[in-house]
Amino acid sequence: DGRVVSLTALPKTDREAGFLVVLGQQLYRSNDAVTGSEILEGIKVSSGRSFGRADQLLEDYITDGSLLKTGSRRGIRYRLSNQGLVKAQTLAKELMATVA
Repeated sequence: DGRVVSLTALPKTDREAGFLVVLGQQLYRSNDAVTGSEILEGIKVSSGRSFGRADQLLEDYITDGSLLKTGSRRGIRYRLSNQGLVKAQTLAKELMATVA
């Protein structure tokens, strides 16, 4: 809806949900530079839970290189690396298999 991409099925963790929201932004909105507020709003709409900062939630994916973080302060944007894209697609397929 608008700039928010939400999940119809929730993964095991909130950090996985945030990671999948980035994938959804890329696939459904052609948004390769996702803001933290877009990620947090997607999680909030999906699960009803709120978080303070996207970088803290997604820290493991940033550290392992799956998620690239650019910019500073309010200009921070997130995008999937090639490795992250494969990891997110695999996670999404596994989640879809549990729903079907």
